Amino acid sequence: MNGSSGRRPYAVFTIVEGEGEKALWRRVGSGFVNRDGSYNLYLDALPVNGRLHMRESDQLPLSHSERQS
Repeated sequence: MNGSSGRRPYAVFTIVEGEGEKALWRRVGSGFVNRDGSYNLYLDALPVNGRLHMRESDQLPLSHSERQS
């Protein structure tokens, strides 16, 4: 149904730059690879800056608390 062809989903983020702060990654949806190599994106929110970043689920950025350790 999701067109994932047995592969793990991608995570879709928007990256918000703060003044004097590190970038904040906000997950806004998921992506799946179709059999023909195209992608389907399912978004829960639309980024105000119009930019999306997609990563494989096993390449997710560290959370803020993990970066400080």
